[in-house]
Amino acid sequence: YLDVFVAPKRMSSEEVKALNKSAKEALTEKKYEKAAEDYSKAIDLEGKEGKNYHKLLCNRARAYGLMGKHTDSLKDADKAIEISPEFYKAYIRRGDALCGLLSYQDASTAFNRALTTNGCPSSMEESIREKINYCTQMSQSRSAKSIDLIKVLAEFALHAFILLCGPLYLLNPRFFYWSVKAGICYNALKVYRSAAASPAFQNVSLSFSSMWPAFQNWFKDEFVKRQNVMLFFPYAVILISRPIPTGLLPLLIRSVTRIPGLIKKLPEGMARSLAFVVNKVEPMRPKLREYAALLEIYTGFVIMILCLVGAGSFISLIMYWQYLRMSYTIARHTTQGYYTQPNWSKFVLSQWVKIGAQLDSIILGPSFIPQVVKGGYMKAKSYVYGMTDPQAQSRGGGGGLMSKCSIM
Repeated sequence: YLDVFVAPKRMSSEEVKALNKSAKEALTEKKYEKAAEDYSKAIDLEGKEGKNYHKLLCNRARAYGLMGKHTDSLKDADKAIEISPEFYKAYIRRGDALCGLLSYQDASTAFNRALTTNGCPSSMEESIREKINYCTQMSQSRSAKSIDLIKVLAEFALHAFILLCGPLYLLNPRFFYWSVKAGICYNALKVYRSAAASPAFQNVSLSFSSMWPAFQNWFKDEFVKRQNVMLFFPYAVILISRPIPTGLLPLLIRSVTRIPGLIKKLPEGMARSLAFVVNKVEPMRPKLREYAALLEIYTGFVIMILCLVGAGSFISLIMYWQYLRMSYTIARHTTQGYYTQPNWSKFVLSQWVKIGAQLDSIILGPSFIPQVVKGGYMKAKSYVYGMTDPQAQSRGGGGGLMSKCSIM
C-alpha cells in the first residue's frame, strides 16, 4: 500500500528534473519560449509546497526576461521572494526584471538586497556589484542635469513622424516623400553630430589646407564604420524616383529599431511608462534588421525592372546599385578584420548569399537553359564579385563602374 502513495511523488520528482534539464538546454540554444514552457510544466508538477518551487520560479523569471517579458519575470521573482526571503537569486531576477522595465533605482535596491542575503556566495558578489554600478550609471544619465531632453524628444518625434507617414502613403503619395525627407534630415543630423564630436575637427582653422585633411580623416571613419554618409544613397534614390514601397520599408524599420534606444535616454518616470515599447521591439531587432537588409536588395531589383520597362530612372539605378556594391564591400571587409560590426555585416552577407543561391537555382538549375547563358551568368557573377573585393577596393581598383573611387 505504501508504494501506491510514494510512486506518484517519485515519478513527478523525476519529471520535474527532466523538465528542468530540458529547459536549461533550451536556454542554451536560445529557445526561450520552449524554456518558459518547460519551466511552467515543472512548476505545476512541483506545486507550491515543493522544496524547489521558488527555484523553478526564478528559472522561469530568467526565461521570461530573455524573452522581453519583464513584467511576468518580475511577478515570478516576487513570488519566489515571498516563499523564500533569503534566496539571493530571486533578488537578482527581480533586479534584472526592473532593469528591463527601466526602473533602475528599484533594481539597484534589489541587487543590494541580494548581497545581504545569507546564502549569497562570494563568487557572485562581483557580478552583482557590476549590475549595481550599471543601474547607478543609468540613473545618473537620466537626471535632468545630464540629459538634453529637448534633443531626445525632437529625435523621437522625427522617428514617430517617419513611421506615421509610412502607412499614410497608401492614402496619398505625398506622405511617401515626406517620410523620406524626414529620414534624410535625421541622417544629416547624425552625420553633423558625428563631425562635431570627431577629434579630426577639434583643432582646425577655417582654411582649406586645415579643413581638407581633417575632412578626409573623418570621412573615412564615418563612411566605413557607421554608414551614416552611405545611407544618403538609397534615400536620395527613392526621393527622386517614383514611390517604391520596398525602398521605404527599410527606412521605417530603422526608425522602429532606434526608438528603444531613445526611450532609454528619457528620464526614468517617462521611460518606465514606455517600457512596453522597448520590451516589444528589442527582441525583434535582429530579425527586423535582417528584413531591412533583404528589402534593400530587393529594391535594387525593383528599380532595375522599372528601368527595363521604361518606368524608372537610369541614374537612380546606377546610384542605388553603387550603394549596394559599397554596402556589400564593407560587409566583406568587416569579416577580414577591418573593424568589428558583426551584426550589420552578418545581415548583409547572409541576404546576398540567399539571393545568390536563388539566382543559381533559377539560371543554373534548369536543363533547358543554354550553356552559353549559364557561362555568361557565371562570368558576370565573378566580375561583380570582383567589384566588391575589399583588397581591390583598398587599391582603388576592382573593375567596373566607378572602380577608381576607392571606398576604403
